[in-house]
Amino acid sequence: MRCLHATGTLLAGAIVLVIGFAGIAKLLAIDQSIEDMAAYSIVQLPGPVVGSGMLLLSAFEVLIGAAWFYSPARRVAQVAALLLLGVLVVGLSVQIRYSNPPNCGCLGLLQRFETLSTDARGALRRGWILTILMAAAMLAQVPVTGMEKKKDVP
Repeated sequence: MRCLHATGTLLAGAIVLVIGFAGIAKLLAIDQSIEDMAAYSIVQLPGPVVGSGMLLLSAFEVLIGAAWFYSPARRVAQVAALLLLGVLVVGLSVQIRYSNPPNCGCLGLLQRFETLSTDARGALRRGWILTILMAAAMLAQVPVTGMEKKKDVP
């Protein structure tokens, strides 16, 4: 059971840190990040709202990554990462279903709009995989009751 718990912790930590680094990358290229967020045509927001939203999202991602290094906040970081990934995957799914793929770098999209239809589906798969892995990593850390060895009491 310890091995499963350790594996879950390592996997969750890796995913949380990827989210933290994604936030740093967004902040380092904030103009492009704001443009990418505006590319989600299913949600039409005024420019200042998009800019503020991207700053908040990026800061939140950095905070999630940083929280991993503060032991009491690790579980909160994992839950926040799972929720964030879930929202991202659902938003990307709706965007792909009802509009053109967004022109962004979400979940590893490296090519631009001309080839995004294929790439967006790949990003969606990667998003679901990360979401499922995060949930599995969190479940692996939950202690299973009744599985402990009973000690003989004299």
